Amino acid sequence: MILFGQTGFITSSSVASLVGMDAVLINISEMFGKFFTVKGALGAFLIVNSFNLISKVVYSYLYGSKKLAMKVLIAMGIIISFS
Repeated sequence: MILFGQTGFITSSSVASLVGMDAVLINISEMFGKFFTVKGALGAFLIVNSFNLISKVVYSYLYGSKKLAMKVLIAMGIIISFS
């Protein structure tokens, strides 16, 4: 946070979310109150979570089929829109 700021943190967290959300969520919750307000922490989580869900669509296309990817895209779109 000190070197790259909030934008750098969200960018690096988005890349980390390709693997999983556990470590990212722990980092965001630890920084809540110190570096993030409620609005900032929620925004960071929603951005990183959306990136994670979109990456699952890409994985399903690469390792599955186009038909599977379209179904996953619809499901992830619903999840993101209700977040």
